Amino acid sequence: MNTLKALITINTLCIILIGCGGGGSETSSEGNSKVSTTVTKTTVTQAPIPQENTENVNSEKEKLETTELIVQSKNTRIEDINVEPNNTLSATFELTVSISGVSDKVYVSLCDEFTEQQNTYSVQYDSCLFRTPVSSSSYSRTLKIANHNTDLVLAVWHYDGRAPQFIRWIKSNELANNLNIAL
Repeated sequence: MNTLKALITINTLCIILIGCGGGGSETSSEGNSKVSTTVTKTTVTQAPIPQENTENVNSEKEKLETTELIVQSKNTRIEDINVEPNNTLSATFELTVSISGVSDKVYVSLCDEFTEQQNTYSVQYDSCLFRTPVSSSSYSRTLKIANHNTDLVLAVWHYDGRAPQFIRWIKSNELANNLNIAL
């Protein structure tokens, strides 16, 4: 008998829980969860233009029309893109850095952020792509460089206290990916 009462009690509680729903923390005063959306329409009207400024307005309209034409001409379809046959669509290129004639130990930094004023360079050394000491008479290394790095500077620091040498390299074509330095 006690088992039957326990089963009836459990079934009754389950039915009550199922009948009440899964619960939720936000309900309206009616007991239903509601979401309302309000759409507001705003109309903007242009103020009348005084007659004495007609020339300025016409020139402004011409500028806007020109701007609209420029924006429309920038819409490019994939079919409009032409890729040269020798373009490998690679994100990197190889640059061979060769240093010869090293009599004393030097330190080399290859960087992409720098400014040049009257043949003097100010280099952001945090932007260096490659740094290494060179102690042998000749050194060569091939580096992978991102395609957007087309203007680089190589700083050669001498350990004996001499002023550093700066060599600028600008990518001109696929065949000129060598940076040869004779010290």
